[in-house]
Amino acid sequence: MKKYDCIFAGEICIDLPINPIPLDVPIIEHSPIELSSIDYVAGGVVSNGCMVLSTLGLQAVALGCVGQDVWADVLLEKLHDHGVDISHIISLPEATSACLVLVGSQGGHCFAYHAGASQKLNASMMLENMDIYHQSRYLMLGYYGLMRSLTPDLQYVLPKIKKTGCRIALDAAFGGGKLQPLDNILPYLDIYIPSYEEASQQTGEAEPHKMLQCFRQYSRSDTLLGIKLGANGALLSPSKGEFITIDPVILSSEVKDTTGAGDSFYAGLIAGLIKGYSVEASAKIASAAGACCITEIGTIAGVKNFQQTCQFAGVKVFPT
Repeated sequence: MKKYDCIFAGEICIDLPINPIPLDVPIIEHSPIELSSIDYVAGGVVSNGCMVLSTLGLQAVALGCVGQDVWADVLLEKLHDHGVDISHIISLPEATSACLVLVGSQGGHCFAYHAGASQKLNASMMLENMDIYHQSRYLMLGYYGLMRSLTPDLQYVLPKIKKTGCRIALDAAFGGGKLQPLDNILPYLDIYIPSYEEASQQTGEAEPHKMLQCFRQYSRSDTLLGIKLGANGALLSPSKGEFITIDPVILSSEVKDTTGAGDSFYAGLIAGLIKGYSVEASAKIASAAGACCITEIGTIAGVKNFQQTCQFAGVKVFPT
């Protein structure tokens, strides 16, 4: 028996979504801009993933670095209120990472970002927490290409975590980075599903099947690979030579904010797999979780419980 369902490690920050912002022309042309609201929410894969997984009824633990300021207090309070184990959050004498999220009228966004304490997470910090990997079914790590102090050492860190029996998932962000050192990381991953844009930058390919074939060269034959295709759903490869097309789940014609949709997708996927659903059914649950996310401003506001998410996905709920 495992104490935790999933550890979410890596980027943790405060998001400040500002809405609506005209993103199709220079903002200066619209100054001053009247906003519907200015708010702050927990952001980054650690916050987003933990809170979505908790909403889906599973136990999450957060692993990352925050500063010693008011934003750290806000983050920890929000995570604690969602039932997330925050005992492995590391406090550093720096500013907490923060991200200004400019949300367009069609739900698209762009970021203005201060790296802060979150970027200090390194190999030593990851390995000092070996006890929780023994107690967890999954480790969800993000983001490849962004964690500057950690990414170069992942090829040495992940084999040690793998020996604990904890399954490892990785997500990318901010363009996706390069194929190196991802090529040396992929052999230790159980799940890797970047976005189309991230996979295109990493592989140099434009066609999703070819992207997956490129990743498969470096992965184990049973690694679950995939490409998130946004409004077009996803393409998965559960094993070498096997491909599954996942249709998008459409909940509303109005997309309010796409921030965190990828993190919600991953949380939904892991929740489905932990609960014993097939890869295809779990991916449908993941697609529904991502679809719920974009119906409201901020990552967590639109997310539903597991039963509702399964209903949106068209997946039958297993009896408890």
